[in-house]
Amino acid sequence: MHGTAFGFFRDDKLNSNAPKLLAEANPSKFPNAGDAIKLPFSRQQFGGSIGGPIKTDKAFFFGTFERTREKGNSLVGGSDFAQIQRLQALNLGYTAARFIAQPFRDALYTIKTDFNPSPKNTFSVRFAGQNNVARNDQSGFLIVQSDPSQGDLQLNRLYNILGSYTRVVNSNTINQFLYQFSTFNNRILPVSDLPQLAFPDGVVVGRNGNVPQQTTQKKSQFRDDLTYNRGKNGFKFGADYVYERIGGFFAFVSTPEYDFNFTVNDILNNPAQFPQGLRTNQVLPGPVTCSFATGGTACTADDLAGVGAVGDIISAGGDPATAFRNPAQQFAFYVQDDYKASSRLTLNLGVRYDVDLGFVDSKNQANNRAVRLLRILRYPGSDRLPHNDKNNFSPRVGFAYDLRGNGRSVVRGGYGLYYDQSFQNVVTFAVQQANPEIYSSIINLDDNLSLATPAPVIPRPLVNPVIGQGSRTSGRAINPDYVNPYSQQSNIGFAQQIGRNMSIEFDYVHVLGLHEFTNLDINPRTGPVIVIFS
Repeated sequence: MHGTAFGFFRDDKLNSNAPKLLAEANPSKFPNAGDAIKLPFSRQQFGGSIGGPIKTDKAFFFGTFERTREKGNSLVGGSDFAQIQRLQALNLGYTAARFIAQPFRDALYTIKTDFNPSPKNTFSVRFAGQNNVARNDQSGFLIVQSDPSQGDLQLNRLYNILGSYTRVVNSNTINQFLYQFSTFNNRILPVSDLPQLAFPDGVVVGRNGNVPQQTTQKKSQFRDDLTYNRGKNGFKFGADYVYERIGGFFAFVSTPEYDFNFTVNDILNNPAQFPQGLRTNQVLPGPVTCSFATGGTACTADDLAGVGAVGDIISAGGDPATAFRNPAQQFAFYVQDDYKASSRLTLNLGVRYDVDLGFVDSKNQANNRAVRLLRILRYPGSDRLPHNDKNNFSPRVGFAYDLRGNGRSVVRGGYGLYYDQSFQNVVTFAVQQANPEIYSSIINLDDNLSLATPAPVIPRPLVNPVIGQGSRTSGRAINPDYVNPYSQQSNIGFAQQIGRNMSIEFDYVHVLGLHEFTNLDINPRTGPVIVIFS
């Protein structure tokens, strides 16, 4: 029986003062010398492994464990901290903190057994897991402009079990089959129920607009790989099938969001212009308000008509489910030949096929409210829906050439296409928009808004977006011409052995990504009742 143990320990004594370096490089953004504070930090990472025979030459076991404990922090700048202190004094529930604690705890573990009932047969079973907890990663990193209510609690659970069978058919042929099942559960939870207040200088307090949310996955995989060698050829064949259930929800803007026209200091330092403070629904003339309305220091009441402390109010509601109502599936196969053309030249020739089914929710997108509206408006292309991309053949070619035939000077090169897949975040909102009950936000753009203005109310069940006077909403649709992103990758290199114990190598690598994901606002004009994204 054998084992290993390791430990890695670090604290802020070994860290540079990152805020100070940022302040030196960006003095205009760090007017307060007190902002150059070295952040408290500590990290302990430790673990080990153990393995040995269960039965000599027949059965073996192996296990590993790794634990990480980290205490990180982000800094709230002095001027932002002072403004949040002023909000705290108003007894609205917000609290100022100089540091936002961002602790992280993680545990990784694996247990594996191997059985060799005969020289030609091997069975393996492996169980692995990962559990971690993190706080306040949604607040930002290093320098933030928020209070603790903007934070979050993130919980991750991943479990995986894998079984494989390897069969040596004969001296030229080996086959391996494996089955794998995994579950994943990611939860990002709020730590506050306070409304979110956002100010134009970047200060944001209250519940984070990205929580709560959850992603769940249950995945089964079947894979088989066959290796066959004959003469100068080394053939490889394989097929892979994945069946996946994807669930979860995303309740963005789960408390009302008030977007202010003026900073905390602007409002609280000028009571003559903001007589009700944050609750001022009609500002009065003065240097701050006139600068906002006209760009100058003087103006009239008419110039400020309708201007309140708040510019807009956002609410969201409905059913936040993002679960795919149909399972997602992936299928792939490949063929490859490593051909030794001569004693000095080896060629690698292969092709792979990949297809993803169900990742663009094509069976349900006809009910996407954005798509339905675009069809009413007869928007070009709205009569078509996204579909599974099924022509993803990717060739791979490579070579290695021994220039002098002595193994000391070698040129290598290769080219290949590599397909990526869609993932849940890309289509989340389009999936929501196709559910029987949707989840949607509404933006109140009325005049004379303030913190005293009630937030828009979302009716339940929400079967269509809420659109009213002085408000707007948005929807998302998936491009009907969607294709899987892919990259073209190529390389060429030269390696030269120097003496008996040294070599030097030069390589050029080129990667070109194509059809990558992006958002496009297809109706960007100011003032329409609805904005659709594709």
